[in-house]
Amino acid sequence: MFKKLEAYFKSENDAEAVRAKLNNKVNVRNVMIDQVSDGLANKFVVPLVAGGGGTSATMPGNSPYPIPSSGEGFFKEDEGERKTVLECEVSEEDFNEALVILQENDAHVNKNSFE
Repeated sequence: MFKKLEAYFKSENDAEAVRAKLNNKVNVRNVMIDQVSDGLANKFVVPLVAGGGGTSATMPGNSPYPIPSSGEGFFKEDEGERKTVLECEVSEEDFNEALVILQENDAHVNKNSFE
């Protein structure tokens, strides 16, 4: 099965670089890059932060994979707008690896990707 993933970037070049990495490293399909005119005005997206580095993914704090950040200190005022969106479907087996790629490339991910 595949899970939908929606990530936002500062530029189209950033999104294109991630598209190439996803295509080379994970099982991904239906990859599209587009511009959104309203940016993130009507979306709830979060930056990804590293998990606790443990070996168990049962507790968010112990996840070896990126998790959505929450709390103060993760959102920066001067980040600039993210008007480029990359949408794709990632195999469930590769979903966490795809999140690592997104985290390494400063993507913000739609919160609904984690439900």
